[in-house]
Formats: sequence, structure tokens, C-alpha cells
Amino acid sequence: MGVATAVAITGLVGTVVPTVMSFVQAGNQKKAQRQAESDADKAMQAARKKLEINYYDTLGIQKEPYELERDALLSQGALAIQAGVESERGAAATAGRIQMSMNNAQSGVRTAMGQELSDLAKLSAQEDSRLRDVGTQLDLEEVAGNQLKAANKEELGAMALKQGMEGVTSFGKRLYESAPIFG
Repeated sequence: MGVATAVAITGLVGTVVPTVMSFVQAGNQKKAQRQAESDADKAMQAARKKLEINYYDTLGIQKEPYELERDALLSQGALAIQAGVESERGAAATAGRIQMSMNNAQSGVRTAMGQELSDLAKLSAQEDSRLRDVGTQLDLEEVAGNQLKAANKEELGAMALKQGMEGVTSFGKRLYESAPIFG
């Protein structure tokens, strides 16, 4: 009866250990899953923070070339008026032409600056649109990932529960079969 009891106990222990290990493994999987979810959340927050920055908004036009051009126009205008004063025709004859010429040149400078500012605004708007699209894509991928994670969690939980229940059933069966040995 001693050998039969030892064999029965060994059989029961052989059934209990894998059952307990199944439940321990399920717990470890759950812990690893929580850590992976936490890491994924941190990565998603970092990615979203980077999407908040539109670097085109920080750009500005180079004003120095336009200022230099204006200064050159003013200098040339002053020289032309001085030349007109010293000529036979006088300042009155040349002042109107110089003023019209300077107005046209200044208009060209304003137009060029306006075009450059407009181009920067368009780039900024395009970048805002692109960043919004990337953010939307991240949202969709996050939804898909969460759905996959939920399905995997359900499947792993069902497997661990099934293994645990099989172990409990096997343990109960062995215990029932060993009942006559224990008296």
C-alpha cells in the first residue's frame, strides 16, 4: 500500500504542478502585456508630441536682401535727383520720372516679399495638413492595435483558463482514481 500511495501522490503532484504553472504563466503573460501596453502608450504620447510642432511656422523670410534693395533704390533715386538738379533740365523735370521709377521698384520689392510670405504660409498649411493626416493614421493604427490586443488577450485568457480547468479536471480524476488507495 505504501508504493501505491507514493505512486498516487506522485501522479497527483504531476497533475497539480502543470496546472499551477499554467495559471502562473497566464499571470506572467498578463504582467508582460501591461508593460508592453505602458511602453506603447509612452511611445504614442512621444509621437503625438512631435506631431504638434510645425517647423514651417518658425520660418521667416530673409528681410536683409529686401532692405538692401530698398536702400540701393533710395540711394540711386537721390543720385538721380542730384544729377537732375545739376543738369540743364533741373530737378523738376526728372523728379516725376524718378518718383514713378522708385514707386515701381518699391512695388516690386513688396510683391517679392509678399510672394515669399505667401509661399511660407502655403508650406505651413500643407505641413499642418500632413501632420493632421499622420495623426489620423496614428489614431487608426492605435485602434487596430487595441482591437488586436483585445483579441489576443481574450484568446490567451481562454487558453490559460482551458489549461487550468483541464488540470483541475485531471487532478480531480486522479484523486478519484486514487481514493481507494487512501482508504
